[in-house]
Amino acid sequence: MRANETMAAFMSDEDAIRDREQFVRNLGELLSQTRDRVVSCELIDAEKPNEHVLVTYKGGYTRRICTHMDSYAAIIRDVAKGFQ
Repeated sequence: MRANETMAAFMSDEDAIRDREQFVRNLGELLSQTRDRVVSCELIDAEKPNEHVLVTYKGGYTRRICTHMDSYAAIIRDVAKGFQ
């Protein structure tokens, strides 16, 4: 399923969160294909003040990345910084 940040701006809060969750899952799918160790990405604490993306690696290791108030492009940048 495609996520669309522009359309999310016109959605109810609940639908916008679902769209954001889908975007992060899609990012995890892409990263699992380009970064050998990445298994998935998941949006956590979306309804709380400190939203995070949880990146899960092979072997069960996870990393929390703060994405509170980030645009979709900023989420990509913040998650990518974790690979540098």
